[in-house]
This record gives sequence, C-alpha cells and structure tokens, in this order.
Amino acid sequence: MVRLRFRQMAANARVVEYTADGKKVREWGSAGTGPGQFHLPHSLVADENNILYVADRENGRIEEFDLDGKFLREIPNLGRTYSLKLGANGTLWAGMQPLNEPPGSPGWLVKLDRKTGQILGYVPVTEKAGLHTVEDAGGGQPMTDIGNRVVWFKRRPFRSVQ
Repeated sequence: MVRLRFRQMAANARVVEYTADGKKVREWGSAGTGPGQFHLPHSLVADENNILYVADRENGRIEEFDLDGKFLREIPNLGRTYSLKLGANGTLWAGMQPLNEPPGSPGWLVKLDRKTGQILGYVPVTEKAGLHTVEDAGGGQPMTDIGNRVVWFKRRPFRSVQ
C-alpha cells in the first residue's frame, strides 16, 4: 500500500495531500477561526487510528481530521502551538507558548491525552525558539532543539496538572 504524504501550507492556510510519488490528491482548509480553518497551520502528525492532528499555531489550538480531511474536533485554548509529536500510551506532545507573547518566546512542551485533549503535564522551555521541534526520547521524556543543540528534559521534574 502506498502511504500518502501530508504537508501543511502555512502561507495558504491549508493542508495538502500528496501520493508518495508527489502527485497531488486533495487539499483542505482556508483562512479563519472556524472548524477546518487555520491561521498558520504549523505542524501535523497522523496516529495509528488515522487521525491527523494539525497545530493551528496562531489560533492556539490543535485540530483533528480523518485522512480524507473531514474535521473531527479541536483541542482549543492551548496557546501558540508550534510542533507536535505522538507520545506513548495515547499521548501527544506539543511545543507551545502564550498567544500574548511575541513568536519565538519561551513556553512549554505540553503532554496531552489524545482522546480527551486534557493537559497531563508540561516542562518549561525557557530558551527562545525552542518550541519548533519536539521529540519523545523514550519513556515519555521530551526533547527539543535550540539552535544547534538538543535539550533533553530527562532530569527535570515532570509537572503534573491537577
């Protein structure tokens, strides 16, 4: 089976789907704040259930779609969301910062429950521009890159949200 490739198109507020050999299949999305609309789609990832998560950066949310582009739901009120990475046991890591701060400001790597959208915990990222990449280093330990170095949050305490 040929896997499809998705790409976020930040300048055009849409998601574009291609075949593995580069043929355009479809696109969806438009500029705005409603369901299926974007204000700077910034990252996307598909899970094992074929749910596509899209970081709608300037709208401060994550939108969920099926692989045909049908809007499923949103996780709202998150903050400026830059990056997404699937975590273990049904979690999703997101690199984000407050919407009221300038882009590139410090923020957090936030651990979310994919089914409920509930914030499970976070680690602060105090360096500027450290939210564009998030990875799961194993065991639920997030890491990101800042400049030319990797920051691994293995020894920092994980802060649970009550």
